[in-house]
Amino acid sequence: MSKLAQWEIVFAHMQAKGIVLHFVLQETENDNLLDGGQLGTNRKLYYRELIARFGHHNALIWNLGEENDNSQQARDAFARYFEATDPYNHFLTVQTNIGQQNNVYEPLLGKSYFDGAAIQQDYWAVHQETKIWVDRSRAAGRDWVVFCDEIGPFQSGVLPDGPGNNHHSIRHQVLYANLFAGGAGNEWYFGYDYEHNDLDCEDFRSRDRIWDYTRYSVAFWKDFLPLERMRHADELVSGNAYCFANPGEIYLVYLPFGDETRIYLDSLDTPYRLRWFDPRNGGYLQAGSKDTVQGPGWQSLGLPPDSGSGQDWIAVVGVPNAAPAFQLSGDVLENENFEGVRTVEVIPDPVPADEAHQQVVYQLVPPRVSFAHIEFDSLSGLVQIRSIPEQSGSQRFTIVADDGQEVNNRFERSFWLRVSPPTPPVA
Repeated sequence: MSKLAQWEIVFAHMQAKGIVLHFVLQETENDNLLDGGQLGTNRKLYYRELIARFGHHNALIWNLGEENDNSQQARDAFARYFEATDPYNHFLTVQTNIGQQNNVYEPLLGKSYFDGAAIQQDYWAVHQETKIWVDRSRAAGRDWVVFCDEIGPFQSGVLPDGPGNNHHSIRHQVLYANLFAGGAGNEWYFGYDYEHNDLDCEDFRSRDRIWDYTRYSVAFWKDFLPLERMRHADELVSGNAYCFANPGEIYLVYLPFGDETRIYLDSLDTPYRLRWFDPRNGGYLQAGSKDTVQGPGWQSLGLPPDSGSGQDWIAVVGVPNAAPAFQLSGDVLENENFEGVRTVEVIPDPVPADEAHQQVVYQLVPPRVSFAHIEFDSLSGLVQIRSIPEQSGSQRFTIVADDGQEVNNRFERSFWLRVSPPTPPVA
């Protein structure tokens, strides 16, 4: 019991940091251990204890088993027991061996007590496998959440940072492969043949760049997109690109090597604004070789900002709102007891004609410091700075612009304020 109480401390910390709790309730090596693989007294006690102790957490997944070997009748019984017992009705899934998805998932399609697929798959097949279960679940009348929780081959998974890593392939064939198929994302598996693998990992910084790529992706999908209206649409693009779209409104095109690609557009009424997202470095949308693209028929997307690099890019066609981008006049570097007022000015970038009516509001973070007087105009973004006698210090400020729209509505830039103390006289 004390060990479970200790786990609760860990789980509460994870939730506070926004990390989902994924309970894999058994491994393939022991999935027939309790009650001979059936729903008996011991298994019910095990499930009830976990639900009672940890079911109050918000972001939680119950996974009936890794590479699960229980019978379909048993899996049905397990799932129904969670449906009847968990008062919070948390997400329920199960993982399978590679090649066993049809046997395990097909009988669960359309069931009220089953919520999605936790795919184990070699990385080159993630995109297609995700599309299969997104489409089949929709056809069965109950859309599934389909995520990839283990990538093969088992010897490699995600390789450590540094020379010879496979991170480009992971972004291309796993991270964005799942998302552009309509999936819910990925968990990262570290293969047997490398340091800090899935059995002995003591340093998650060994894959530090993968966490960065994942973070950039989360920000992109959250900030720019009307996800509830979009679906996979690879048939609308040429070559080996992926497409995720709500045709007629917005199209995302993932280009694994940044080469020129064509897209099929129905409408000729309005040109679509075209911008690019960098999945390697994140940040705001950028301009490429073309500013707009217009149908009907097959049209070239032009080239991304650093064409010829062979790196991956995401084209955003039909950007529903241009971010309220701006420049700053510069940092403020002064000595203690400076006289008068120093200013930092916001210089807005050109605004598309159809967005000229938008009202941008600015925020200064942090709003004040102890070593200078700060005045801030939230409508213009103007910062006015006056000295406080005998006070010095340094602070990095961020000005955040928000145009109040549904997506792509924020932009930020930073500046430094440094007020230096007097230089001591030379003896």
